[in-house]
Amino acid sequence: MPSPDGESFATTEDPDLIIWHFIGDVSAADVRRIYAIQQRFCEGKPHAFVLVHVGRAGHITPEARRIAAEGPKRGAATMPIRGNAVVGASYQIRILGAMVSRAAALLTPANAVPLRFVDTESEARAWFDELRRKLGPRH
Repeated sequence: MPSPDGESFATTEDPDLIIWHFIGDVSAADVRRIYAIQQRFCEGKPHAFVLVHVGRAGHITPEARRIAAEGPKRGAATMPIRGNAVVGASYQIRILGAMVSRAAALLTPANAVPLRFVDTESEARAWFDELRRKLGPRH
C-alpha cells in the first residue's frame, strides 16, 4: 500500500523479490523509505532481485537520483541484489536509469548490478528466473 509519506512504495515477495512502485513525483524521502524496506527484506538472504515499476512516475528529483545511485545509507550491510529490471520506462527514464546505474557502479564497483528495461512485469520475472538458474542451488 502507498505510504502516508508519499505515493511511491515497495512490496516484497518471498523468497527474493523487491518491487519498487514509483508513483507521481519521486523524492529523496521516497527512495530512502524504499531502501529501508529493501534492506530489511534482504537481511540474511543470499540474493535478491529488484523490479521497478516506473510507468506512473512523475519527476524524479536530482536528490532521489543521487540516493538511488549511492545505494542505502552509509554503513549499511551490502545488499545481495543480483538484477534490476525496470518496467514501463519512457525513453527519458531509460536514459536516466542507465546513467544512475552507471553512477552506482562507479561509486561502488563491487556492487555493480545488471540492469534491464522491459515492457512487462512478466518479462522481468522471466529474466529473474534465468538469473536464478545461473546462480545455481548454492544461492
